[in-house]
Order: sequence, then structure tokens, then C-alpha cells
Amino acid sequence: MIGNHILQAAFGYLARDALLWSRNGIVLCAITTLVVQGIDTFRFYTSLRNHFASDFVAVEDGRFAAFQRDALYKCSQLFIFKVIWYCGITMAVAAIARSVASVEYWRPAMDVVVIIVAALLLYFLFRRWKRNTVVRRYQQAADAGDAEAQFETGVLHQYGRGVPQDFGKAVALYRKAAEQGHLGAQNNLGILYASGRGIPRDYGEALKWFTRVAEQGDAFAQNNLCRLYSFGEGGPQDYVKAYMWIELAIGGLEGWQKEKAVMNRDMFLASHMNPAEIERAKKMVVEWKASHSH
Repeated sequence: MIGNHILQAAFGYLARDALLWSRNGIVLCAITTLVVQGIDTFRFYTSLRNHFASDFVAVEDGRFAAFQRDALYKCSQLFIFKVIWYCGITMAVAAIARSVASVEYWRPAMDVVVIIVAALLLYFLFRRWKRNTVVRRYQQAADAGDAEAQFETGVLHQYGRGVPQDFGKAVALYRKAAEQGHLGAQNNLGILYASGRGIPRDYGEALKWFTRVAEQGDAFAQNNLCRLYSFGEGGPQDYVKAYMWIELAIGGLEGWQKEKAVMNRDMFLASHMNPAEIERAKKMVVEWKASHSH
């Protein structure tokens, strides 16, 4: 957004003598703005489309086609607004630049403003180049099989940072890293499969990946396992296992998350269990800690 304003303002200043309030000047401004903002709007639409296209459930039930029509309509409206808005900015900057240039003692101040605008434009271009360089290096390392790079690249695709948001690619990269034992990738896979965001919901897969992380002592994964076992998601409902995992999670959680876990254990799980089941769950906690103490 800021980069677009700087770019259009710079164009208005540099082409101030050609961008007069005449037919030729307005046509030149309109054509240039149409091209620049057309490219930017197309990139925005493509990013939206890729994000929604990764939701396989939406594709299967026909919502993706409806989304495409709606997104195309709204992006067209956005494009028209941007062309009018940026044309106005460009012509206004050109008019101000001509007025200032006509007064001799204002020229040094105008030169300072131009230097500042140019520096800002170079800064934004440098940030984009640096971001693209980081993404490219992560991708190269991920392609070479580096688990950490696969995880980091997956995060970039999941949240659309420096690349179009694509849950399908994120899951593929997380899986490669997870199979090499990367805890963050295993946990993120579990979260995505449990939430069904961008991929079909699969509680069985979520249970599988959360278990791998929980077995290594991760409190958040242990807490997530408690939910799955409590509601029978991914397998049979098992309050004893749910109690075991929440008891283990409480030891690693802090603040409000720990308080919420304690309430879940004491007010929900305990109300669905008899004393013998609770005692069995506590015994399983002791056994788990003993087997994972080394």
C-alpha cells in the first residue's frame, strides 16, 4: 500500500511536465496507472485464489467456483477504485511539483523531498529483495532435505509470508520435516489436520502427530491429545487417557493456559470418571514420567 503511494508519487514528480491537466496528460497518467495497479491487483487476486484453492473441501463441494466469481467481482471493483485514487495522487503530485518548481527558492526544498521519497522507495525495494532472497535460500535448503528449512518454508506458505498462501505446500513441507523428527513440523501437522484449515479434517492424522510430539514432552501437544481423547476424535473416547495427558500437560503449561487445563481436568474430565478411573490415570502419569526420565 505505502509502496504503491510512493511509486505513483515518484512517477508524478518525474513526469510532472508531461502530466498536465489536458487530454494527453490524463491519458498518460491513466495508462501508466492501469498497468501498475493492474499488475498489483492481479497479484492480490492470485494470492486469494491460491489460498482458497488449498481448501480441498471447498473445492469439492462447489464453494470454490462461487468464491472465484465473488473474488473476481470484488477485485474488479478494487481495481477501478485504485486506478481513480492513484491517478488523482499522481496528477496532484505533478501539479504541486510544477508549482513549486516555478518558484526559485522552493527548489532546494523540493530536491530534499525527492531524495526522501527516493530513499523510501529504495528501502521498500530492498526489503522486498531481502525477503525474496531469504525465501529462496530456505527453499533451496528445503529441497536439499534440511528439516529446519522445510519447517520454516512450510510456515512461510502457511501464513503467506513472502510467498502466496498455500496450505497444500505447507502440509507437504511439514510432513517432510516431521518424518525427520522435527517437533515444530509434527505439531503444526497435528494442528492443521485437527482444524481442517486448508486440508480435509482428519482427526486420525492429528492424533498420530500430536502423540509423537506429546511423547517427547511437549505440553501443548499433550493438551491437544486430551481434547481428542475427551471427545473421541481420531479414535475411541477415552477419559482415562485424556486425564493422563492433561495431567502431564499441566506440568508444562503456564499462566491462563495452565489454569484452563486445570479447570478442564477438575470440572469436565473428573465429572465423567469414577475414583478408580482417576486413580488409574494418575498411575499412568507416574509410569509415563518414569519411562521418560532418562
